[in-house]
Amino acid sequence: MSKQLITDAKLHGYSGPIDISTEQFQDRLPLKWLSNLLNEKASKMISGHLEQFQPTTSDTYGWFSGSIFKTMNGTVAVLIPWAQDHEKKDGSAFDRAVALYTKGTVTEAEIAELLLQLGDNIERVATERQKEIAANEAGS
Repeated sequence: MSKQLITDAKLHGYSGPIDISTEQFQDRLPLKWLSNLLNEKASKMISGHLEQFQPTTSDTYGWFSGSIFKTMNGTVAVLIPWAQDHEKKDGSAFDRAVALYTKGTVTEAEIAELLLQLGDNIERVATERQKEIAANEAGS
């Protein structure tokens, strides 16, 4: 189930989940370094960032992390699932697919650009964190 989009998982006040592949974005997430703080820092690097939250969808799934972004004519919520599928039944440790929800008019191009920026930022912040830890260990 870890790359499956759960189509009946509704987010109050939003349309979706949007049926756009998030697999490439999800595959970039650094499981060893992923944290709410890392996701928040990476999200805040995007100019349209509005808020961070830990959402629960209509199927009672409590998501690992959520970020809301303003676009030209709407908002996008990006929900990142927990990574608890330790058997990696379909090659991923995530419980389900990253889910996207929208309000207003948001184009697929805007969503694709947002995911690209967020993925780049998460990788950048994770790399910085790895370097900090390595420097601290070297100084010990």
